[in-house]
Amino acid sequence: MKNTNLKTIPAILALLLLAGVATAADLPAPAVRIWAPAGDIVGTDNNLTLDASSMDRHGADAKRAEDWQLVDKTAGGGLFGWHTTSAGGYLMSFRGHATSAAASGITGAFLATGSSPGKTDWRLRFRNGNHSYDPTSEMRAPGFAAPPEPQTLNGVPVYEWRMADIAAGYRFSESFKLTAGLDRKCRKGDKGSLLRVGAGGDEVPAVKMYDTTSNEFWGQASFGSGGFGGDLRVAYRAADGDRVMDTRRVYGDDRTLLRTNLDLRYDVGRVTSLFAHAGASELKDQGTQNTLAIDSKATTSGGQLGLVSRLGQATWFRLAATVRKQDTDAALDANLVDRERSSTDLQAMVSYRGFKRTRLSLDYRYRSADLTETGTDASTVHKLDQDQTYNDLDFKLRHKFSRQVGLRFKVGYGNRETKNAHTWQGTAWYTGMPERKRNTLDGELVLRTRPGRTLRLDLGARAWDRTIERSDMPGTETTWSAAHGFANLNWTASHRLSLYGTVAYGTDKYELSGAPVPDAGMGPVMQDGTTLRFVPGATLYLLDRLTFDAMYEAIRYEDTGNESNLIAVLQSDSDRMLLRAAWALNEDLDLTATYRRHEFMEHRWDNYITDLYALSASGRF
Repeated sequence: MKNTNLKTIPAILALLLLAGVATAADLPAPAVRIWAPAGDIVGTDNNLTLDASSMDRHGADAKRAEDWQLVDKTAGGGLFGWHTTSAGGYLMSFRGHATSAAASGITGAFLATGSSPGKTDWRLRFRNGNHSYDPTSEMRAPGFAAPPEPQTLNGVPVYEWRMADIAAGYRFSESFKLTAGLDRKCRKGDKGSLLRVGAGGDEVPAVKMYDTTSNEFWGQASFGSGGFGGDLRVAYRAADGDRVMDTRRVYGDDRTLLRTNLDLRYDVGRVTSLFAHAGASELKDQGTQNTLAIDSKATTSGGQLGLVSRLGQATWFRLAATVRKQDTDAALDANLVDRERSSTDLQAMVSYRGFKRTRLSLDYRYRSADLTETGTDASTVHKLDQDQTYNDLDFKLRHKFSRQVGLRFKVGYGNRETKNAHTWQGTAWYTGMPERKRNTLDGELVLRTRPGRTLRLDLGARAWDRTIERSDMPGTETTWSAAHGFANLNWTASHRLSLYGTVAYGTDKYELSGAPVPDAGMGPVMQDGTTLRFVPGATLYLLDRLTFDAMYEAIRYEDTGNESNLIAVLQSDSDRMLLRAAWALNEDLDLTATYRRHEFMEHRWDNYITDLYALSASGRF
């Protein structure tokens, strides 16, 4: 693994955390927000923050843009929140944020809400954003992508979206309310796809192009009286536009969806409640595919019943049953498809709190799904009958040894079996998925401790195992197993100094055995990786007006799944650092200077280093 050149700050932070990290490290709530934007205030205070940033960049611009969505060398932005209450009790709130750091234009969000308690309420929300994609292969495995740099797309794919929704409600009485709204979504631009133009893993990604719009109108009636209540919702959506998948498939969308949902609840006494849900929808597609007309319709219906009840003083019992059915008829030129799906889902959970410091729960879930499909074209008929069954069992335990020490334990087992029956009349032109079985086993153990009034230390471990066996090829199976341990620390050393951090180490192994040798240009499907993550941090308060934050995150990944490849051992290192100083000019005005560093290093061509400098002013009013 590489030796990072960020030596000074990590060394200082490591010394600060030496006592704690020797026993553990990760932080609860206070440190999670260390990466939040300056001025991001949680609460109802009126606030405004303006910021400006400058970026010094080295290395692969496209990879950095995809990882962090940082494109422009200089950028500005901000966020705000404003809340007011009139003398008559009318509440209004406005919140928003925006930045120019992404691929094109200004991105952000705006939310406005208002309400007259017990009478009216409304909401207006607008969001827009974009995402940049790497124009080279994303296969990050030893079997692929050894230097030199492979072919690359012309330009960087950028995908943009805009979303807006508006809703308003009026309460006629304590037991009846009507709400209506409009949701609009627009997508435009290009997305890099894992689909390859060629067969090799180093080929350039395919590009999916979008220019689509959807509008959904909906209305909802809410009613209730005593222990009975419910919601009835009706929605109609229309979607149109164009989608292109690497010029090979061109879709002209023309879809409509009509959907109805009914939710009911009835409280039977003080300890038992009944729940019910029913829904139906109809989806029609009258668009085109490669200039050929599409004529399809899918109808879906389903329902759910649920029961929550307390048995005695310490036992809770939950039951749920769900059924769903879908019927699809589609036609494209001479190709016809008739597909029917049905599923049943049964769940039961028992939780017991009769022990003084222990809580127990046992969950069981059974699911079955059936699929019958008939597809025809000019010369062939294909029929598929598929049956799937799922069984999942989970056990959870929580125990408090004392006010300072607690234990959480969880173990789960699941299996899934898929049976297929393919029938062809004519020449088979594709190979169906084989019959298979999948078994899963998960476990988690966490110890939470409070050694002192200002010290919090958590230790834990997680492990899971997945195995998929093919019924048609005995001895062929896919296995994936992973395990990791972690330690979290949060220590308020004094009223001026807080230390926190996390250490985690994990292993994951993926292997496909007994299968045919992959095609030329493809590496064997094997992975044997280890990951180490170390995050120390500190917050220092000086002179009651000056605050310093420092945090460093290091991730070290190594894969030795197949050392015979061009890259014998794949190593990937990621470093992230933050230094921030905030000066409170007065109770309502802060100035903040921030330095961020992102560094990515691997055996490939797309390494990069990004240094980001930002200055912001935050005010409360």
